[in-house]
Amino acid sequence: MKKIGLFFVQLGLLCVAGMSLPLVATADGPIGGDIYGRINLSLDHVDSENDAAPLDEFGEWQLNSNASRIGLKGEVELNPRLSAIYQLEWQVNVDGDGSDLGARNRFLGLTGDFGTILGGKHDTPTKLAQNKIDLFNDLVGDIRSTFEGENRANDIVMYSSPEVGAFSASLAFIPGEEDGDQGAPDAATGDGLADGVSLAAHYGSEAIYFALAIDRDVDGQDLERLVGEFKFADFTLGTMLQHNENDAGTVDEKGVLVSGSYMLGSNVFKVQAGKLDNDATGGDEETLSLGYDRKLATGTRAFTYLTRNTDTDALGNDQVDTVFGAGLEHRF
Repeated sequence: MKKIGLFFVQLGLLCVAGMSLPLVATADGPIGGDIYGRINLSLDHVDSENDAAPLDEFGEWQLNSNASRIGLKGEVELNPRLSAIYQLEWQVNVDGDGSDLGARNRFLGLTGDFGTILGGKHDTPTKLAQNKIDLFNDLVGDIRSTFEGENRANDIVMYSSPEVGAFSASLAFIPGEEDGDQGAPDAATGDGLADGVSLAAHYGSEAIYFALAIDRDVDGQDLERLVGEFKFADFTLGTMLQHNENDAGTVDEKGVLVSGSYMLGSNVFKVQAGKLDNDATGGDEETLSLGYDRKLATGTRAFTYLTRNTDTDALGNDQVDTVFGAGLEHRF
């Protein structure tokens, strides 16, 4: 029995030692990649009010895992001018709610002097075009709470050009695969090669960023988005104009978003506001967020924020969600 116990102790030590070693390469080439992740937890007080349904109103405290994730990514050189790239990323619910390992970006592709081409599940060029103007990304103030276009599409094939001067572009198409995507986030239907299309053109320098993005039949929407970001000293100003409509005629939205931040040492002060009008129904949506971040170490920050989202229907009834939260984020 002692020998058996010693054997399992030795086996356990070998497993622990193996987990602590970096991923290595063989004589045939690399077999691993980089493991990375982000844990974001916040303690939030949520207050919900509804003019049309007062019995549904509530106020409560919640512990939320805000799109926490873990992933594996890597690049393998095939020759001096061509490399294979890959990524597998999962959402994990650190608060224990829901199920773990939700699908996020995952793809296989090639990159070289010609640019990058990949296929899998990935953010569309329109979503990527917002760059970093969304200062409350993954929190309740995320622009996806108000605006269309924040899509991570299944079955996507995407090409991104190399930078020419300060210019670059991305183009993606989404086969509908007949009815296989009905109800899926991209909702592209049909049997063509490009039942959904997303494209974006970018211009970027150290102080200025511009992007123009267009979606056609992505998430059931035809959409145009114009993004600008301006940096001067410790200030950053972002803005987005957007129009989208659907074939059914129930959506014809025009919206604007403005965000701003000021960095003072390890402190960041943030504000973000947006408004969206639906000409097809007469309803509108508004979002307003204030926030403060404190950098504690490389990859670690504490934050607090206040967000108020208002959804007004055609009859003038308001659904108002007000959230105050404080949290901690660590990236590895």
